[in-house]
Amino acid sequence: MNKALFRLATGFCLVGLGALSFHRFACDRHGGDNPGPYLLPATASEYLESIALGHRLQERLEMSYRRNLA
Repeated sequence: MNKALFRLATGFCLVGLGALSFHRFACDRHGGDNPGPYLLPATASEYLESIALGHRLQERLEMSYRRNLA
C-alpha cells in the first residue's frame, strides 16, 4: 500500500513540475508596455499575419479577375 501511495505521489509531483516548467518556459510574459498578443509565440503571430495577408491578396485577385472580365 505504501509503495502504491509513494508512486502515486511521485507521479503527481512529476506532472506538477512538468506543468510549472511548461508555464515558466513556454509562456512569454512581457510587461504592460507591449499591448500585442504576448502569449503567442513568434511563429503563431507570423502565421496569423500570413492568414490576414492571404485574405487581402485573395480580395485583390478577385477584383483583378472581375476587371479582366469587364
